Amino acid sequence: MRIVFVIGPAFSGKSMYVNRNFLFAKNITIKKFADIAEVADSNEELEELARNAQEYCREALINSIQSAKEDDTIVLEHPLLHKDEREFFIKGIREVTDAPIDCYLMSPDEETAKKLTIYQPSLLSIYHFDKQQMEEPTVDEGFNTVTIVPYEFID
Repeated sequence: MRIVFVIGPAFSGKSMYVNRNFLFAKNITIKKFADIAEVADSNEELEELARNAQEYCREALINSIQSAKEDDTIVLEHPLLHKDEREFFIKGIREVTDAPIDCYLMSPDEETAKKLTIYQPSLLSIYHFDKQQMEEPTVDEGFNTVTIVPYEFID
């Protein structure tokens, strides 16, 4: 089994990278919980979902690992800007497996980031804010490898 984290700022190309490089992987993404949030009946319910999104995502990841076959690849696609967020998921993984965990940090250059947000230029400021908040991952966190991906935008 292979476990992969694809992380990085909002609008850094995580989904496009996963779709191009891990087509047949089991993909766990925080977006699934954003879809759930869209059907929340009230602001209170929405706030509760937001508070629990990390927990739900971690649970989905653990369940996918437990049901995975030896040759499966499981991808966690998530910003995971901070070390403590990554540790939360890594500890959960280590509860059920000692499989290697590879990390891909999406780090597009400025021109590519602009292309990734071309239809909503205001999103570029969110990307920049997230990038400033990002604590770069290291193998000391429990990853077998950390690869910085200078994502290349392809039309």
